[in-house]
Amino acid sequence: MIYGRRRIGKTALVLKFLEERPHLYFFENPKKPPHLLLAEYGEALRRAAGLPGYVRFRTWDEFFESLFSLRGYVVAFDQFQWFMEVAPEVPYILRRFWDVKTEKPSIVVTGSVVGLVKRLVAEAGSPLFGRADFVMELGELESSAVFRWLGDLGIGGPSDFTSSSAGCLTTTAWSSSGGTVEEAVRLLVAGGPLRHEVEFVLAEFLGREYRYHLAILDAVARGATKLEQIASHVGIKTAFLSPCLRDLTELLDILTRFKARRTY
Repeated sequence: MIYGRRRIGKTALVLKFLEERPHLYFFENPKKPPHLLLAEYGEALRRAAGLPGYVRFRTWDEFFESLFSLRGYVVAFDQFQWFMEVAPEVPYILRRFWDVKTEKPSIVVTGSVVGLVKRLVAEAGSPLFGRADFVMELGELESSAVFRWLGDLGIGGPSDFTSSSAGCLTTTAWSSSGGTVEEAVRLLVAGGPLRHEVEFVLAEFLGREYRYHLAILDAVARGATKLEQIASHVGIKTAFLSPCLRDLTELLDILTRFKARRTY
């Protein structure tokens, strides 16, 4: 199990691992109906297993029965947590086959919705609790590593770069353009490829009802870190903040709650 925030590099890491190995790679598209997803996965499995063209998998049980007959394969399910929304029976079917089959492929699952991934593997009673041999949370690259790589490319050294939290994000654009960190932030965020990133993340995971979540993030960014301050900035009662704050802290892992100080 490999999980971490969006754009952190999970898929690239898994695909690199798969390059030199017999493998199947499945991307879980939450917008695709389950029967079409099964058909897509089934066709890829049919080709890998060398089954006749007329073979079709009618159920997920049939799919996993054939999948677990593969020998020497690594099977990757990217964004596996979306099965909980699209076909919630799949994680339980996978667990059953994993428990009863003596011969099985190596399986890698990735996920971006941190809260859902933890519910899949880390909570007692969850579908895959105790089944993962290895669980890795993929975090951000350390600034020092980025600085060393840029130094190797002849783009300055550690003393030339900012040590702020924005440094990792903006260093490359800033150093290559010869501008300031503030200019790099504007280049990447204000008018660049990341300008809608926060809204994309919220819309992908929460649907259309994310305007209060966005307002909460804006409040915290402006220094309103206490519950009452956030509520005042957003314009709703503190009692109505709780579901949104749970989404941002437990589900998406965007905010951190400091209980001792009762701040975010």
